[in-house]
Amino acid sequence: MIFYSPSFASLLLNDIRFLPYYQLQIKMITNISRQLTTGALAIAGTVAALGLGLVGSGAANAATLTYSFTNAEQSTEINQTNTLSKFDSSLGTLTGVALTLSGRATQNFSGVNTVNTTQTASITSMAYLSFTFSDGITITNPDNGDPAFTFSSSSGSQTYSANQTRNFGPYTPSSSKVYNFPATGNSALSNFLGAAGSTFSVTCTSMSGLTVMGGGGNITASQSTTAGCGASVQYTYTPASPPLTIPEPSGVLGIFAVAGVGFFLRRKS
Repeated sequence: MIFYSPSFASLLLNDIRFLPYYQLQIKMITNISRQLTTGALAIAGTVAALGLGLVGSGAANAATLTYSFTNAEQSTEINQTNTLSKFDSSLGTLTGVALTLSGRATQNFSGVNTVNTTQTASITSMAYLSFTFSDGITITNPDNGDPAFTFSSSSGSQTYSANQTRNFGPYTPSSSKVYNFPATGNSALSNFLGAAGSTFSVTCTSMSGLTVMGGGGNITASQSTTAGCGASVQYTYTPASPPLTIPEPSGVLGIFAVAGVGFFLRRKS
């Protein structure tokens, strides 16, 4: 491809009028090579700048990794332990951690009037789930409360005829909380660092029960409750910088070769 410009055409016309034929050929080749050389250098500079820009912008972007688990519900009382992956330090620099805890329950309960007179009572089923962690990980930041959930389901005030049984449920409460690190009172980011494949454990336990208000002590209550826990962790980090490389497409190398021929002809002329 020849890079055409008006000034280049004007120069050729002047050469045609005043130069012998063999000198005209050399002059034309020299001018063409000069245009090719200038174009090659411009293209090479653009490619190099683009390569450096891509490398620089990639290294500056933050990245995230997320790991999670969900335990199946079991009859209370539960004692469930599962694991989450730690952050592999070889991936880059850890800048933040978001630990999400979740809990849920299924509550069924009943009340029985044990006497021959009408009674009015309210029954409440409760389940309390709490979390603990291994590897020195602690949560004491007051912004989102303790790492625990309290689920409470009530029948409301109900009238029981003589010897009547009333059933309630299922109620299916659930909840989740997010804890950020670093934060005042929470453990340091270093507690989440480890080699590839290392983990920390999350343990969830329950305490459940029933309360009966009213009925003169004549309402007998019972319950069937299941519960389960889950957790996820999201790591925010700055990726480790890759080795700095500048792309060298074969097309750019070919342009440099043409430019070199042009430079040689210019020297010869």
